[in-house]
Amino acid sequence: MDKGSKNIRTVVFSLVAVLLVLNALIWINVFSSTLTMRMDFTADKLYTLSTGTRGILTELPLEKNEQVQLRYYCSKGKVEMPVFLKSFSRRVDDQVEEHEQAADGKLEVERLNPLPTNNHEEKAGIDGVEGQMTQTGEIIYLGIAISFLDETLALPTLSPATENTLEYDLARAIYRVTHPERSTVGIMSSLPVMGAPAQNPMMGQRGTQPWYFVSELQKDYNVREIETTADVIPSDIDTLVMLHVKDITPGTEYAVDQFLMGGGKLVAFVDPISAVDQQNRPQQMGPPPESMSTLPRLFDAWGIAFDTDKMLMDNGNAAMFSSRQGMQPEPQPFILALGNKWMDQADITTNSLDQVRIAYAGVFEGAGAEGIERTVLLRSSGESMKVDKSKLMFGNSNIRNDYKASDKEHALAVKLTGRLKSAFPQGPPADVDTEDDEETDEPDNHLAEAAEDSAIILFADADMMFNDLWIRPTRSIFGQTVLQVTADNNNLLQNIVEQLSGSSHLIAIRSRTITSRPFELIDEKRAEAEKERRAEVKKYNEELQETDKKIREMRSAKAGTNQQFVRSAEEDEERLRLNKKRSEAVKTIRKLEKEMYREVDKIEKVVTWTNILAMPAAVFIVGIIFWLFKRRRGIL
Repeated sequence: MDKGSKNIRTVVFSLVAVLLVLNALIWINVFSSTLTMRMDFTADKLYTLSTGTRGILTELPLEKNEQVQLRYYCSKGKVEMPVFLKSFSRRVDDQVEEHEQAADGKLEVERLNPLPTNNHEEKAGIDGVEGQMTQTGEIIYLGIAISFLDETLALPTLSPATENTLEYDLARAIYRVTHPERSTVGIMSSLPVMGAPAQNPMMGQRGTQPWYFVSELQKDYNVREIETTADVIPSDIDTLVMLHVKDITPGTEYAVDQFLMGGGKLVAFVDPISAVDQQNRPQQMGPPPESMSTLPRLFDAWGIAFDTDKMLMDNGNAAMFSSRQGMQPEPQPFILALGNKWMDQADITTNSLDQVRIAYAGVFEGAGAEGIERTVLLRSSGESMKVDKSKLMFGNSNIRNDYKASDKEHALAVKLTGRLKSAFPQGPPADVDTEDDEETDEPDNHLAEAAEDSAIILFADADMMFNDLWIRPTRSIFGQTVLQVTADNNNLLQNIVEQLSGSSHLIAIRSRTITSRPFELIDEKRAEAEKERRAEVKKYNEELQETDKKIREMRSAKAGTNQQFVRSAEEDEERLRLNKKRSEAVKTIRKLEKEMYREVDKIEKVVTWTNILAMPAAVFIVGIIFWLFKRRRGIL
C-alpha cells in the first residue's frame, strides 16, 4: 500500500471516529436530558431543600387528583431585565423546580412571561404579583402566586434581598393556602395586656386599650385570654403566649406541660424583675413586693437554669434613654438595644430584624435536656455582667462603679426543639383537680411524652413587649397621634407566632443566609495585633483627650471677658507646648495603628495572590509535565 492510500485511509478512519463520537455525545445528551441529578457540595447545604420543606410538601392534605397551583411570573425575551435580577431569577427557577420534584405530583407549576402581546400581565394583576419599573422605564415581573381551591397567596415582588428566606416563604405560602383556617393564640399574663373596660363610664372614665402586640395579633389570629391559675389549656389553642405569669402554681405548670405534650407550642416571657409590674402597683410604704416570674418545674425538666435574683447589664449594648424628663439621653446598661449582630442569623424569626430592646433582663443558662436542641436567638455582648437585682435599691451609679465585664455572651432568648418529656413523670401534682368534667382529662390520660417534636421560645424579659419600650407616639401635621415604631420587638413576636402556629415542619426550615468563610489565620493575626497594641493606643488616646481638655479650659477661661484676646508670653508658651504634645500624640496613634495591621496586610496580600495564581500555576505545571512526558516517549 502506497503512502497516499495510507493517508486517505487515516483520514477516513478519523472522520468515522469523529462521527461516532458526535453520535455518542448526541445520544448521551438526549438520554441525560430525561434525568435530573443535582449535587450540593456547599458546607451548609445551601441549595438543598430542608427536611421541613419536604415534610410540608409530602403531607399536603389533598384529595385524589387535586393539585396546588404555583404560577411563576418572570419577564423574559424582549423585556430587558437587570443583570442582577436575571441571575437571581435562575435561582428562583431552581427553587421552584426543587419544590415541584419534592411534591411528587401534588404541585403544578406554570411559568408565565408577562408581555404586552399576551394576557399574562392581566393574570399577574389578578394574582397580586406586582410589576417593577426598571431604570429604562420598562415594567418587569418577578413574583410567584400560589393557589388552592378558593385561596390564593402571592409573593408579589422577589429580589436578591429575599433570597435567604425564599424557601421558607414558598413553603409557608403552600402551607397557608392548603390550611386557610385561622390559628388560635392564647395569652396568659399577670400584666394588663388585654386592656380593661372603664370601671365607671358614667363618670367619664375610659378603659385601657390592649397592648399594641395584642392588637396586632388579633388582626391575624383568634386571640383568647387564659387565666393565670388555669388547670387546663383549652385544646383549640395552637400557640400559648405566657407573659410574666407570677407565682405560678404546680397545677398551671402541669396544664402547660400537658399542652406541650399534646403538640402545642409555647412562647414564654419570664423576668427577674418587671419594671412595668412595679409601676402598675399602688404606692405603698416599704420596699416593693417581688415582681419576678419563672417556670421552675418546667425549666428543670428542659435543662434550663434561670436565676431570678440576677439581672444583666451590658455596656456594649446600652440603649440611650433619659433618666428624667428634660435630661439629655445617656447610656442605660440595664436597657439594651440589641442590634442584628446579637441575633441568630440562621433563624427565620430573627435574621431580618434590625434592633430589639429589652429592659432589666435575666439570663438563661444550661445546655438543654437530652433530646432537646437549644438555639440562642438573642445574646448579650462580652461587655456584660450579671448583677444582684437587690443592688437597684442603691441606684445605677453604685452598680456601675462595681462593673467588670465577664467577657462572656449571655443567652437572653432561646429556642428549644425536640421530643419533649413531661416535667411531671408521676402524673398530675396534688393541687390539680382530676375529676371528670368537660374541661379536665382523666388522670389516666396523662401524657408522659410528646407524640411529635415541639417548639418552645423563651425570653428572659417580659417588659420588652411593653409599648413604651419600642413605640413613640408622635403627632402628625393634621393633629392625629401616630405610633412610631422604634424597634422590632413586635415583629419578632409576630414572626415567632406565625412560625409556631403553622406546621411543625416550618420550624425546621432555617434561613438560607450564605455564611462568610473568613480566613482564620488572618482573623487570629488581627486579634493578636489588636491585643498587643490596644493598651498602648488607649494610653495615647487618654493623653490626647487630656490635652484637648486643657486646651478647651484655656480657651474658655477668658471667654466673654475683655481679656479674651490678650495673652501673656507664658500662656503662648503653654499653648504651644500643648499643641505640640497633641500633634505628637496623634502622630504616635497613627503610627501604632499602621504597625498594628502591617503584618495582617502582608498575610492578606499573600492569600489574595495565592488564590489568583494558584490554579493557573497548577494547570501550567501539569501541562509542562504532560508535554515532557509525551516528548520523552517520542509522541511529540
